[in-house]
Amino acid sequence: MTEGEAKLIRMALEIRQFFRHQGDAAAAAATANHLRQFWAPSMRDEFLAVVAKEGDAVDPEARAIAAALAA
Repeated sequence: MTEGEAKLIRMALEIRQFFRHQGDAAAAAATANHLRQFWAPSMRDEFLAVVAKEGDAVDPEARAIAAALAA
């Protein structure tokens, strides 16, 4: 994973921390909604591509965010 790819994952997980009080599934959905509203489409696409490429090596919370974002 490149430094830029790792930064996208880290940023998404930091946003998820803001929503952690909502519980796992709701936090992932709220984070995905935030990414839809505030991240450029290219950033969202790259985030999804990194999660798909790295698979199980990516934090499970990042995978949950990606699943919610792709839905």
